[in-house]
Amino acid sequence: MNHNAEYQMRPARAHEAIVTPVRNVFIIAGSVLVMIAFCLIISKVLVHSYSRKTPMQPMKPFGVLVAPNLKPLTELPSPSLELDDGHQDSADLYSRQRDELNSYGWVNRSNGVARIPIQRAIELILAQGLPAQSNLTTTGSSSKLEFAK
Repeated sequence: MNHNAEYQMRPARAHEAIVTPVRNVFIIAGSVLVMIAFCLIISKVLVHSYSRKTPMQPMKPFGVLVAPNLKPLTELPSPSLELDDGHQDSADLYSRQRDELNSYGWVNRSNGVARIPIQRAIELILAQGLPAQSNLTTTGSSSKLEFAK
């Protein structure tokens, strides 16, 4: 077969059209409008059917405040806030906390847990040092836990 004859048998290639067919645009716009109308109709039907089953509650008139005994209020009640006593409550709290930090006492007497003054605790830690913590057990360790080998 001749190459020229094969070339002539192929269909001619055309470039893509630059202009979008107007028909497709109208089909899409129409479909969107039909869907919006469908959703609005369904919403109206659902609201109508629901409102027939459960009637709306009567609304109270706006602008009138009603007290718990259903009498109109002539003035707003004052807020029930704690009066400012010059920060005395927080000063009392800080005083109690400072007393606990600087005194001896029991935290849990039945378990033998006591509280010591913070300054004394600092002195004891400085004298004894912090306990070293290691992930490996040593042979002279008093721990009952041992790592599996």
